[in-house]
Amino acid sequence: MKPSLPMSRRPIDPGARARLDTAAHELTSWAMRWTRRWFRQEAAAWREHRAALRERWRVAVRTPDPAEMLRLQIDLLPATTARLAQDHARRVRRFRRLRMRLAEFRLP
Repeated sequence: MKPSLPMSRRPIDPGARARLDTAAHELTSWAMRWTRRWFRQEAAAWREHRAALRERWRVAVRTPDPAEMLRLQIDLLPATTARLAQDHARRVRRFRRLRMRLAEFRLP
């Protein structure tokens, strides 16, 4: 009986190699697109947060009365809460898609 070669020294079937290269290429391309979209989404979320902070700062600076300033800041809370919930939901959906895609990937 001929001893088997270690995995690293076994000849690779050209068809299997092509399928592996294609699968790896597809997964890599998808991961790069996913990462780019994730960075864009996070950048947009940061821009929105900075805009909200600028709005809060404008309200704080323009209001001479502390009680009125507090009331106006509290009025901004529902919009802030909704935005944070929306950002969180987007992140959850994005990472759920990543998990599902990685679970689908199988080496040929």
